[in-house]
Amino acid sequence: LFGEFRGTEGTGLHWYPPAPIGTRNVEAVQETKTIELGFRSDPPRDVQIEAQMITGDLNIVDTQLVVQYRISDLGAFLFNVDDPGDMDRDEREGRPDGRTLRDAAESALRQVVGQRSIDDPLRVAKTEVQEETAKLLREILDSYDAGIEILSVQLQTVRPPDIVRD
Repeated sequence: LFGEFRGTEGTGLHWYPPAPIGTRNVEAVQETKTIELGFRSDPPRDVQIEAQMITGDLNIVDTQLVVQYRISDLGAFLFNVDDPGDMDRDEREGRPDGRTLRDAAESALRQVVGQRSIDDPLRVAKTEVQEETAKLLREILDSYDAGIEILSVQLQTVRPPDIVRD
């Protein structure tokens, strides 16, 4: 109301003043949402700029990741992070699950993969890579006070790029 966050409302009948005095945002806070890193499933395609990263032993690896999350604090989600949006995923601006979440997930994954040998994400310690990435991503989003709870981080495909596979 007048540009100030007034709280959340449950189900039922509620009266909201019309714009420009007041606006309302309807968000599904119980819904589990996903973000894809390194690929898109609709339409199916690889996004090489997100997927290619360098490992600690100076090898290149293509990594595809899925992050599942939900809104934990609606006020923080709507008002604490001013995100430019992500046209690639049809996310509107102002919400931190656009470019902010994608860049934080990419940064966390690059940091974890960059400290390990190529065998860790490929075969040996895939679960550890997922857990460390999730932990680091939670820390980043908590420092932003983004109002996002990370539920899981799952590595999908980890492989050397075709041009360096041999």
